Amino acid sequence: MSIGDNLKKLMYIGIGAAALTEEKVESLVRDLIKKGEITEEEGKKTFAELREKIKENKKELQGKIDQTVKSALKKMHLVTREEYDHLEKRLVALEGSKKQE
Repeated sequence: MSIGDNLKKLMYIGIGAAALTEEKVESLVRDLIKKGEITEEEGKKTFAELREKIKENKKELQGKIDQTVKSALKKMHLVTREEYDHLEKRLVALEGSKKQE
């Protein structure tokens, strides 16, 4: 197997990393090492790089999900937790000032 073939396999692993769990990636890398397609050192390096890519993808996906949820809540005219907490504080303050009168 040529270096080009190995690089292609690693590239495909990288592309699929967003959809795979860390455990799956580790398993795939271990299989490549067992088959002798990559060295253990290459495997460790690849796994570390892919784990970092997975973390980045998770953060990006979470940001998109958060933005979508906020947008949906706004369209539905529902308050966010922050808005609710702010209103609750104002209500407590108003009740407190009313008792003092």
